[in-house]
Amino acid sequence: MIARPKMKKVLLFLFIILLFLQFANADSPVKKVYVTCNINPHPPVIDGKLDDPVWAKVTWAGDFIQRDPYEGKEPSQATSFKILYDDTSIYIAIRADDNEPEKIERRMSRRDDLEGVVDYTFENPDFNFLQFRMNLVVRWEYIPGSSLYLVWSQGRTEDSSVGDFSFREGMRDLFSLHPHNVFLIKFSYCFQL
Repeated sequence: MIARPKMKKVLLFLFIILLFLQFANADSPVKKVYVTCNINPHPPVIDGKLDDPVWAKVTWAGDFIQRDPYEGKEPSQATSFKILYDDTSIYIAIRADDNEPEKIERRMSRRDDLEGVVDYTFENPDFNFLQFRMNLVVRWEYIPGSSLYLVWSQGRTEDSSVGDFSFREGMRDLFSLHPHNVFLIKFSYCFQL
């Protein structure tokens, strides 16, 4: 039995509604709450160490989940943070653990001084920032006045503290990154009265 043209339209419309409802009912992420503390009038000493007693006022928070490359999974390395504030500033401490700290490399660039302090100011703009964005849009007018859009957007971003720019190495590094992909579906249906 061959479906009539109106029946095809209704079936297509129902299919798109069911597809939309499938994505709309996806589990939303659990809202996380973190504890912070007002520390007036004694701000922490900013020296890269977290031994100032003011940091003991709040506990470490963390329990992050991955976004890239495995969305929703536990991270491969533990990361935790603390947030404090006073009347003029917000203070954030981050503890990024590494299972193999001996493999961490610190490369000196011409911007670094002998203590390894990096100057990221506009007075010394000696760093690289690369970004690649791509969009693909497909439009299908399945009946006059009614359209279906499929959109794919991809982005890659890379920054480097090394100021010596090489186009070839920059492109190699940029395209070796895992891309951030976004897929969208939009449809419109023209009801004829």
